[in-house]
Amino acid sequence: MSQKTLFTKSALAVAVAIISTQAWSAGFQLNEFSSSGLGRAYSGEGAIADDAGNVSRNPALITMFDRPTFSAGAVYIDPDVNISGTSPSRRTLDADNIAPTAWVPNVHFVAPINDQFGWGASITSNYGLATEFNDTYAGGSVGGTTDLETMNLNLSGAYYRR
Repeated sequence: MSQKTLFTKSALAVAVAIISTQAWSAGFQLNEFSSSGLGRAYSGEGAIADDAGNVSRNPALITMFDRPTFSAGAVYIDPDVNISGTSPSRRTLDADNIAPTAWVPNVHFVAPINDQFGWGASITSNYGLATEFNDTYAGGSVGGTTDLETMNLNLSGAYYRR
């Protein structure tokens, strides 16, 4: 393989890697998987076993629970999204409050079987987005209503050799 071909392939791989990260910034990902975690900005979630919700991110924490534990919560999201702009024909494309409010629920359960084994289950939402444009929006068919909702069922088990 020539140096030029290797450089071209490497440059293409780097460009694809850089461009693909932009998909994560579209605003779809939700981090609201635990109410107690949200209260501490999710710091230490990989090591703190004070809430069953942490197990949805790190199943190894199941071994740190000594009794069945249940955790449930909901996070209220009230976005304030306003847009402004003009079309090529100079029509205004302004719209206010296009993102509706939403509740993001989470439910978690952890049950140790003995001092070495345990299992857990979580129901969360990892991604979500909604927009609602009014009927008079100048964007016409481009506007309307968009709704993306997901649900994640996470079943996990853990073994700890003491």
